[in-house]
Amino acid sequence: MARSGAKILLRWRNSPFVGLPILPRQTCFIKDNLVVSDRVFGGAGMKKRICWVAMVYPLLFQPALADTRDDVWAAMQRCQALQDDRTWLECTYGAKQPMRAKLGLPPAPDYQQRLVPTEPLPASASANIQLPKAALAPKPRSSFLGNTTPVTVSTLARVQYDNRGAFVVTLDNGQIWRQVNLESGRKAALRIGTKVAITPGVLWTYTLKSIDDSFSYKVERRS
Repeated sequence: MARSGAKILLRWRNSPFVGLPILPRQTCFIKDNLVVSDRVFGGAGMKKRICWVAMVYPLLFQPALADTRDDVWAAMQRCQALQDDRTWLECTYGAKQPMRAKLGLPPAPDYQQRLVPTEPLPASASANIQLPKAALAPKPRSSFLGNTTPVTVSTLARVQYDNRGAFVVTLDNGQIWRQVNLESGRKAALRIGTKVAITPGVLWTYTLKSIDDSFSYKVERRS
């Protein structure tokens, strides 16, 4: 290696450490990738220590880079517990919120983020939980909800009607639903503050039922 006085010759040749800060007058020789003068602090021992620092330095940031992807992946796995396909799809969008926040992208809607189940308990912890006796025989669902597991149970925050008489309702959770079955010609009697349930039907249809109304209405999700 050529030397010129006390100057340090620093040359990079396809080094994997390009872009990392190099302290002045440090010496390292790593498989012909990084070549500098050995006129520094003295001795091969110092060179070895500096080489180890240069090799370990980039590894310190790898866990931070992987954490966000791991969180997104774990959240998407928890969405698998949802049975309804539409709800599962909305949940996967909400599961990606940590990555959207990291990249500075607009956040996912609140209703999508709320669909992501919370972290499950470890097997050892869940095995130690003793359910009360009353929970072993759950009460039957009321006639308001029926036997179908609802997608959403919320209260009406806003009720509007279009020029055809179909209602467009906004729920407290931010979801907007629109009536699609107008064959009966009956105008739905919906009031703000009324509790409603949205249940899945066949062929990607949904049904809205109000606690104040004995009728059910076919609806579609608008947002």
